[in-house]
Amino acid sequence: MELTRDNVRNILSETLKLLSTPEYQTQLEKSRPTAQNDAVTLLQIVGSYMKNDQSVIQFQTLPIISRAQQQALSASGLPGQQAILDFNLKVRQYEQQDPQIGQMSSEIRSYILPALQ
Repeated sequence: MELTRDNVRNILSETLKLLSTPEYQTQLEKSRPTAQNDAVTLLQIVGSYMKNDQSVIQFQTLPIISRAQQQALSASGLPGQQAILDFNLKVRQYEQQDPQIGQMSSEIRSYILPALQ
């Protein structure tokens, strides 16, 4: 599958849907209080969560966001770590040209680095 603008929009949309599910929200919420308003600690916590699911390629530091992207990409016929890299490069390429892609990309980034108080 080629990563066209429409495909990128669809995968971003699916990633956002996954991130809003109770499973992902629970993991994201667990990471925030522990970080206590420290962006570096937050990234370490979010980056170290690992789901015990044999259907997903597991890495010790597979971030929550990357796991959601990987799930959305796999459902679209693009499995593996290289697909995540290629997808994120396409997102960066398209986000300046397509406001919808830019908005969804920003929304995903807000999960990674929420506003610190």
